Amino acid sequence: MKILALVKGPHYPSARYRVLQFERPLAERGFALTIREFPAGASGWRGILDVLPGQDAVWIQKKRLPGGRLSSLRRHGARLIYDVDDAVMLSSSGRTSWTRQGQFARTCEQV
Repeated sequence: MKILALVKGPHYPSARYRVLQFERPLAERGFALTIREFPAGASGWRGILDVLPGQDAVWIQKKRLPGGRLSSLRRHGARLIYDVDDAVMLSSSGRTSWTRQGQFARTCEQV
């Protein structure tokens, strides 16, 4: 099984502890893990879509995706693995953010 992991960056503790440390154990069990940083702009996102064919799943680490990017992953037939290690649906102040909650809900819904 081929898995594309999208992380904020390899130097972030959440990426190291929740994704990168599993690269070798997954490989030993027959999984091919490709790790990429979330792209900043549209051209970078096109690069992600270019490597998507042939991947069995996309591991989204921590980030909420805007509707267009989420739709493009789903259109390409990617199974989504959503790894949440924080309350990503709340604002940094801990208050309810309807935008964040909506993005979180759309990412987690089954299609």
